[in-house]
Amino acid sequence: MTWWIVVGDSKNNLLGLRKASIKKKVNIRMQIDLPENLEENPVFVYLMADSYVGLDQYAKVKFKIK
Repeated sequence: MTWWIVVGDSKNNLLGLRKASIKKKVNIRMQIDLPENLEENPVFVYLMADSYVGLDQYAKVKFKIK
C-alpha cells in the first residue's frame, strides 16, 4: 500500500509532501521550513492512504527550536 505523508500548518499551508510505500518499517526524512510562530500556527502531519478511503490519520507535531 502506498501512503502520502503531508506536512502542513493550521493556516492550510503545505510545508512538505512525500510518497512512501510502507511495509513493516520505514524511515522517512523530510526537510521543511517551519512557520515562525509555532505556538499560534501549529504543524500537523497527515498520513493518507492512496487506495483506501477512511484510513487517513493525522497528528499535531510539537517542535523544540534551540
